[in-house]
Amino acid sequence: TVLAAYVTATIIVMVFSVLTWRQTMVWRDTGTLWSHALKLNANSSIAHYNLARFLASHGEREKAMAHYRKGLNIRPDDAEAHNNLGLLLALNGQTAESLKEFEAAVQSDPGYAKAFFNLGRVHAISGELDKAVENYQQAVKLDPTQAEIRLGLGNALARQGRLEAAAAQLELATKLEPDFTDA
Repeated sequence: TVLAAYVTATIIVMVFSVLTWRQTMVWRDTGTLWSHALKLNANSSIAHYNLARFLASHGEREKAMAHYRKGLNIRPDDAEAHNNLGLLLALNGQTAESLKEFEAAVQSDPGYAKAFFNLGRVHAISGELDKAVENYQQAVKLDPTQAEIRLGLGNALARQGRLEAAAAQLELATKLEPDFTDA
């Protein structure tokens, strides 16, 4: 009976070892994990979103955008996915398309400061300073402690010639983030 228990325990350990080894092939990294999840359920917006983030962080913008779009087809009100897709489109120089995604993000979540900030950035880059300031101001209302938002607002105000208001925002940015060298 002791021998039978020993043999049984050995078999169980071997089975779990093989199963663990097989699972490490699936969970080799974040990309393989979410790719595997999509093989099991192609309609998982969460899996598409997370795989897109992984791909984007590894420089695979086109594939990332495709997964953000697939995720948004499943869950069209995902503000973060719209925002992240907008960022990739902006990096690709697709300004009009990026603005649509940021607009969709704030429509889905009117309290999403990051999307208003990104709208401000794209409008500022495009020279649409009134729209940039408007969006930066909304972002500041929603998240007044983000130095980066205040920096963007300050720079847009400075470009409009509103130097006193710009200086106030830049001063706040450096108070919020003392090591902020861009202000």
